[in-house]
Amino acid sequence: IAHALSTPSRADQPPQTDSFPQAAGLPNTANVPQAGDLPQAANLTQTTSLPQAAVPEFDTGNDPTVVRKRITFKNEYSRFANGLAVNTTTLQTSIPILQEDDWKINFGFDLPINYYQVESPIAATLSGVGDMKAQLMGIRSLHDSTTLLIGANLWLPTAEQQLLELPNIGGYTDVDLGTGKFRLEPLLGSVFVLSPKLFVGPLYAHDLSIAGKPQAAAINRGTARLFINRTLENGWYVSSETQFLINYANDNDLDAFQKLELGKAFTNGTVFYIK
Repeated sequence: IAHALSTPSRADQPPQTDSFPQAAGLPNTANVPQAGDLPQAANLTQTTSLPQAAVPEFDTGNDPTVVRKRITFKNEYSRFANGLAVNTTTLQTSIPILQEDDWKINFGFDLPINYYQVESPIAATLSGVGDMKAQLMGIRSLHDSTTLLIGANLWLPTAEQQLLELPNIGGYTDVDLGTGKFRLEPLLGSVFVLSPKLFVGPLYAHDLSIAGKPQAAAINRGTARLFINRTLENGWYVSSETQFLINYANDNDLDAFQKLELGKAFTNGTVFYIK
């Protein structure tokens, strides 16, 4: 879906001897000499004289049904009302470990490097590694236009202690500030292809703490996401993500946000984007 697709050329199909196909730049069949008038009628079946345009392929990295080796670096800046500013650089990797006709399995992990500026209660600057995430994702093709996603995230409490003591910023942040807990997050979703250049993907994940520091707050929250991706011309694409987060450990507190993304993919696999 995230590829810029075009209709395959038929130039690789040799013409039949009883009919000669019409093509751009070729004379009308009425003006083509009969096979009996040609010294070598076999020359009609040579396909090298018909040019075949190369079909560029653009992988934006947004289609979860496309399993490929990827390395992604991204930087995100967030500022909150209580004076906390977070600048996070994340290394993401994706490694396919199974690719069958019906099933695909992908492994990945995220390593966030956080830089914090705190204004309250006192001005301070902190930096360090955040919580690492490992992911195992299964992808099952149900139909030409429907794909099932099932998997889990395992969060490791690798964030430094001083980062865990930052002022509370509420239940939601797109940046993982660290929890001090091992967390298991099973997820279930699907991808629906609406057209060759448009797909939507609902996804639900439930984040639960399973071990870790006893003094750290327990984690019990669910996240519902809706992804919409539209591929444009020449490798350009636009996508949106709507997210609702329910914190069951805090009186079912609800947070929501909307993301928009514009990006450009290149044929060598490189993608640049802004959100």
